[in-house]
Amino acid sequence: MKQAFIYSLKVWLTTSIIAPVLIMLLRFVWLRNYLLSVHTDRFETYRQFHRLLLKSLGMVVADLILLIPLAVGFYYTIVFLGKRRVPFYRYKRYLSIVGVIFALLPNALLSVYIMVLNVGDADLQRLEIRALCVNSSLYVFVAIAGIWFHRFKPAINEATGVVNKV
Repeated sequence: MKQAFIYSLKVWLTTSIIAPVLIMLLRFVWLRNYLLSVHTDRFETYRQFHRLLLKSLGMVVADLILLIPLAVGFYYTIVFLGKRRVPFYRYKRYLSIVGVIFALLPNALLSVYIMVLNVGDADLQRLEIRALCVNSSLYVFVAIAGIWFHRFKPAINEATGVVNKV
């Protein structure tokens, strides 16, 4: 039980911190290229970067809250798989599926909210949905990378290859 909790906590923290940082870096590159193409003054450029940095820090804090179901889902999935006596080599596969679902869940809810909020402005909806698709793919990538990167070492029965009860 302790190993399952620690593993789910590691994957949750990895996903909720690294994904927003990657999104922030992508937005910095995009904003830098955009501001250089428009030829704005330095003060405006610094102000835009400062706004983006504050939004990104807020996104990290929001992700720590919005991705709590990811940690809880991982923990209960590990406990469920341990009770079903699933072979160890299938653990990461099942956890990857659960990770995709729980990484997409906050972004899917946010996209529905944006579609309802911006009913009249189709261009803004298209732009926001495109950004959410990029964000969702980064969250999924980081969640799966966290699942496969962190080690999960439960007690395995050597004769059957099945995980002992978690």
